[in-house]
Amino acid sequence: MEKLTDRQVREKLASRGVAALCDAELLSIIIRDGIGGKSALEVAEGLLDSNDGSLALLARNEIGRLRMSEGIG
Repeated sequence: MEKLTDRQVREKLASRGVAALCDAELLSIIIRDGIGGKSALEVAEGLLDSNDGSLALLARNEIGRLRMSEGIG
């Protein structure tokens, strides 16, 4: 399956609603812009990967730790 671009994720949100988005796609909407050749979706996937794929674990991070993450800060 081909990865969606950031624009395609936003279009998916607009056409199908928030319930159609996976956690990484939802997080990429919040992040909005990528960094250093990475899309917002790739940044979101990295954040989730570093938190065992759990949005709940990610939400429990202290702001200082999140700011040290690539693409956040």
